[in-house]
Amino acid sequence: MIQLIVLLKRCKITDFFCYAKNIHQKNKLFCIKINNLTIEPIKLKHFTLTSYGFRIDNFAYVTDLSELSEEAFQKLVGIEYLIIEALRKREHYSHINIAQAIDIAQRLNVKKAWFTHISHETTHERIIEIIDELKTKFNVKEKQIFPAWDGLELSI
Repeated sequence: MIQLIVLLKRCKITDFFCYAKNIHQKNKLFCIKINNLTIEPIKLKHFTLTSYGFRIDNFAYVTDLSELSEEAFQKLVGIEYLIIEALRKREHYSHINIAQAIDIAQRLNVKKAWFTHISHETTHERIIEIIDELKTKFNVKEKQIFPAWDGLELSI
C-alpha cells in the first residue's frame, strides 16, 4: 500500500482512502479514475476475510491473500510488474508463501516481481536464498523476483 500511496501523491491525490472507500458498493467493485490513471480493485480471499489488491495498467499490488481465485487471476493477466505478498517458506493459513508467490508470478509471466509482507522469521539475505532455491526448483531461474525492502520506490 505504501508504494500505491506514493504513486497517488505524485498524482496530487493526498488522501487515497477517501477514494478507496467507494470501490465496493452492493457487491460490485468500481475502478477509481484519477486524471488518466485507472486503479482497478481486485477482490482477494484472505482466509475468512476479504481484502483488495490493485491493478494500475501493467502493474499490480496484491497482498493479504490466502489464495488467488481464477477471477482475480484473470484480472491480473497481462501485467508486467507485480508486488505480491510472500509471507515465508512454509505454509500459512491466511497468507500465501514464497513458493505460491513464485507460482503466481510465473503463471502471470511477469517481467519483474517483488515480494512483500514477509515474516520477521527470516533475514532479507535468507529470503533471497530461498527465492533462488525455489526458482531453481520450479525451473524459473530467469525470472526477476526479489524481496521488496523499506524505501523501495518503483516507477511505472
